[in-house]
Amino acid sequence: MSHFRQQLRIDAPYGPTSLLKIFLPFFAEQILSNTVGFVNTVVMSGYSDEAVGIIGTANQLVSLITVFYASIGGGGAIALCHSVGRKDYEEANSMANCLLHMSILISLVLGFGLSFFSVPLLRLMNLEGAALEEASVYFRIVVAPCFLMGIINSVSAIFRSHNYQHISVIVTFGMNIVNLILCYLAVYRPTLVPLSGIPGVAAANFASRLCAAAAMLLLLKFGPVRFKPKFLPVWKDPNVRPILHYSIPGGVMSFSYSASQAVTTSILVTLGMTIVSAKIYISNLVQYVYLAGYSLSQAHGLVTGWYVGAGRQDEAERLNWRNQKLVWLLNGSLSLLIALFGRIALHLFTKDASIIELCRPILFIDIFVELARGTNHIQEHFLRGAGDVTYPMLTSILCEWLVVIPLTYLLGVVLKLGLGGGWLAFAADEAIRSLVLVLRERSGKWKLQRL
Repeated sequence: MSHFRQQLRIDAPYGPTSLLKIFLPFFAEQILSNTVGFVNTVVMSGYSDEAVGIIGTANQLVSLITVFYASIGGGGAIALCHSVGRKDYEEANSMANCLLHMSILISLVLGFGLSFFSVPLLRLMNLEGAALEEASVYFRIVVAPCFLMGIINSVSAIFRSHNYQHISVIVTFGMNIVNLILCYLAVYRPTLVPLSGIPGVAAANFASRLCAAAAMLLLLKFGPVRFKPKFLPVWKDPNVRPILHYSIPGGVMSFSYSASQAVTTSILVTLGMTIVSAKIYISNLVQYVYLAGYSLSQAHGLVTGWYVGAGRQDEAERLNWRNQKLVWLLNGSLSLLIALFGRIALHLFTKDASIIELCRPILFIDIFVELARGTNHIQEHFLRGAGDVTYPMLTSILCEWLVVIPLTYLLGVVLKLGLGGGWLAFAADEAIRSLVLVLRERSGKWKLQRL
């Protein structure tokens, strides 16, 4: 046991720590963050299965917007980690200021711009009539103020790069509590509230994020990070270039993934809203399968950034394969448990026997998806933490548009395999990407990246 603990030790810029201490805040934050969507789905399933399908379809487009400011935060975190790894805290402070201003500006433009085109965008998802109208209301309320998530993500990146991940956990926990209370009031209406149903759930989403953004800004100003607020117009800030260098590939990759998911959902919509609702239920369930592995991958990328910034590439490489084995173990065992006992868990969402029977075989296919997904998460975060951001982006885009979408249509619609065909397409995508990223890591070309 002592040897295992020694293997998990990390020599961080702020002194020795352990992989477990870095991983746990990421894991807790991911669970709490994902619980927002999970709670909304469970609450809305008590309202109607059709409402779940409407919100789930609209959220496919919402994710297209959120990935932009999430990618800005991710790119800023890489640049910050390299500065912190070199112990250049003055540069890290300048990076943090630039990151915060960029996140707010970009998410404001995208949020209000895209909410204006909500109806034509949702028509692209094959929504019509009353479903289109309800989805449009939800989309506008959630997307217009999405700059709040830009603030949350950018400030969270600042805390993470300085090894204060627990602050984001506390704020996200509070956000979940506010969201849960307001969702319950909007759907079950134990007392009179201004909004109910789908608009009420959207308003709860907005209010909870408003509280979280305000808390993040207060903690940044008065918290433990040595942050000195200063305003410099984004177009004059020299830190824009390194942040964009790491952000644009991640943003394009995330946007491409969300866009391809939106297209696959629109393909499945043609098979009926029951199929879409089943997809939403499975996605909400299996996200807890890969959550631990994904959180470990995030911690892994953070440590990789520190090590590479300090010129310790060999240590980063050894850590990479040690963590890869841990993720395989986590994803494999958890996906098997979900496949065996998923029927019980699905009752949290719906009592419809036909939907539950539709979902059960998909959970066994998902075992292979999660093993490959674990490889992608570790290798992608490793390469990005090392500054090799373009290669994972190109791999992701090509696989999503040349593998997932054609195979979803071929297997799901043409060969009439339905949702099972879609999940087989997801498995093929994850498997091909994992192979390509492993080959990139083994080639050692990531060591040639200029920071």
